Amino acid sequence: MRNRYLAFAVAALAFAAGDAAACPGYTIAINQVSGTSYSPVDTVDAPLVVQLVANGAPLPTSCETLPVRIEGAPGDPRPLQFKGGGGSDLVADLMQSTDASIAFSALTLSPDARARLVRGQPVNVQIGRFQAGQFLRAGVYTALLRATAGATEVSEAMSVAVEPAFLLQLSSLDGVEEILLNGDPQTGTSGSTVFFYKTNTNLRVSASSLNGGALVHQRGVSVGRIPYKATLDGVTLSLSNGSASVDFGFVQTNLQSRTIMVEVPPAGPLAAGRYEDVITFSFAAY
Repeated sequence: MRNRYLAFAVAALAFAAGDAAACPGYTIAINQVSGTSYSPVDTVDAPLVVQLVANGAPLPTSCETLPVRIEGAPGDPRPLQFKGGGGSDLVADLMQSTDASIAFSALTLSPDARARLVRGQPVNVQIGRFQAGQFLRAGVYTALLRATAGATEVSEAMSVAVEPAFLLQLSSLDGVEEILLNGDPQTGTSGSTVFFYKTNTNLRVSASSLNGGALVHQRGVSVGRIPYKATLDGVTLSLSNGSASVDFGFVQTNLQSRTIMVEVPPAGPLAAGRYEDVITFSFAAY
């Protein structure tokens, strides 16, 4: 009885070794599931998820023992570097999960994830995350992702579209900036304010006036109305008939400033009181 048991065990081991030798490796199809777009103004990290599928599955069970690695292009540092035309890279940090652990500069699939692959089940893995706050030039960024099963390697290009973005920085909390006109409007006066912003592409600034490009007396237009000239960085805004817009080409992603100037020509005798108007600005990155 003991001899029969030993013979059975040796035969089983020999079969397993033969089955493993029949699986030197297999190819893996890589599909990008999420992380195809990135907004520089989002305040939360964006996940990068890929789906792995073993080509030709189901495969011999011995293939479950083969290590499966996921990593970036040769020579890249640990974070995945997505390269674009803006001079800076969009960085995705590698992520550890129940299906993959970090080993040096790569992710290694867990035994359970490998078994699912071999059986023919798609495996979704969050391989990384794009940290919030990477204010990069708008456009498409690409990186090479490699998946290796045993001795067989495949590469797939991943791409991320960095969306057009605009970030306005004001000193007021309610989004209202006041321009005080210093001097007597009867003899002419002026005032200005500066706003700061960041954009990663071209910018269109549109402006509209509540009173059609005029300062109106606090008791109404019948009491007093003073036309004025408004400019944005030296470009005249024609506010008498609806809205006006100014386009600014892309310069840089760092903080920039623009100046809004209001000039009142000599208006002659006026009724005493407060004169005001509201100019509303809207911004569109494109």
